[in-house]
Amino acid sequence: MAYSESLHHGLDRDPRRVSVGLRIVRWLGALSSIALVGGLSFWTYDLATRDARSVPVVLAMEGPSREQPEDPGGFQAAHQGLSVNRIASDTIDAPIAERVILAPEPMGVTEEDQPQPELLEAVAAPEVPLDPDAALRLAVEGALTQVFGSEDMAEDDGMFEMQTVPRDLSGSVRGAGIGPRPRPRPAMDIATRATANPEVASFAAQAPAVALDLSPADIPAGTRLVQLGAFDSEAEARQGWIELSIAFEDYLGPKRRVIERAEVGDNVFYRLRAYGFADLIEARSFCAVLIADHADCIPVLTR
Repeated sequence: MAYSESLHHGLDRDPRRVSVGLRIVRWLGALSSIALVGGLSFWTYDLATRDARSVPVVLAMEGPSREQPEDPGGFQAAHQGLSVNRIASDTIDAPIAERVILAPEPMGVTEEDQPQPELLEAVAAPEVPLDPDAALRLAVEGALTQVFGSEDMAEDDGMFEMQTVPRDLSGSVRGAGIGPRPRPRPAMDIATRATANPEVASFAAQAPAVALDLSPADIPAGTRLVQLGAFDSEAEARQGWIELSIAFEDYLGPKRRVIERAEVGDNVFYRLRAYGFADLIEARSFCAVLIADHADCIPVLTR
């Protein structure tokens, strides 16, 4: 009995009512699918045409870009209307000016502004003797010639002449002849004889004495000097000055010698310097000559 009631209850439902609900759901799903496909299509098209549509387009304005005002106002410039401007604008010859002012002459380059190589070329290289001993000997002989005369010096020159002395050679040596042999060295050389002679001594005493050495304490601050070297003792510094005086007599002759004692830690040394330079350019030119002959020279400034 219960079975028949349930069956009768299921038959009482309206099949059209169920189909309408399903239709609504189906239509909503179809519309959603169509909207999704349309949105994807529009998004794809927007990506493809984004670069082309993003280029800005500037439209030109109508009318001229610039226009001269009827009344510009302002004032006339100082250079306006000159002959050069009139020639360039009108292409006609302007009248000759009543007054012509020439430009000043250009300033030349001073000696201080010249490059250092030009200064080095301007300074002539000294003629340095090859042998310092030979130069000293010639100087002493010249002084003796003025005192004794040329005849006495001619006799002295005989001691340096070469003479032939027979020499016994072994018979096994062929072609051996008699060779020249110098005379023995005199017991007293020319320089010693010159100092021992009373006439030369009196002549040297009458000559004006030149103060060669200059104390560093007497040199004011800011004086230009050149340093010729550093030595372990004062005697070595004096000997270095003598050697440089022989090699550079024309340049060191008018200069004065300065030997300065200096201490660095426990070491004591003596600086050999030259005094007598007007400015830095003269000191550099002097050092350029010495450096060209491989001698040490540095411009310094006293403090």
